[in-house]
Amino acid sequence: MTQPSILTPEQIAAFRRDGFIHVPGFYSAKEMARIAAWTEEVAGWPEAPGRHMVYYEDSLREEGKTYVFRV
Repeated sequence: MTQPSILTPEQIAAFRRDGFIHVPGFYSAKEMARIAAWTEEVAGWPEAPGRHMVYYEDSLREEGKTYVFRV
């Protein structure tokens, strides 16, 4: 038995084409606040060899700006 899709056919096509979709309102404001707080916490972790990897990526939109990516 398959689950009914909460996505429109256009969203499914966009995902298949682009590999991601934007679904406005998917998370509540409270959920977004929790996600943002956790993201800020992780971004602020100090570098610790052997614990987690830190990658620095140059911004494609803002020259000279670098972002931290953690794996």
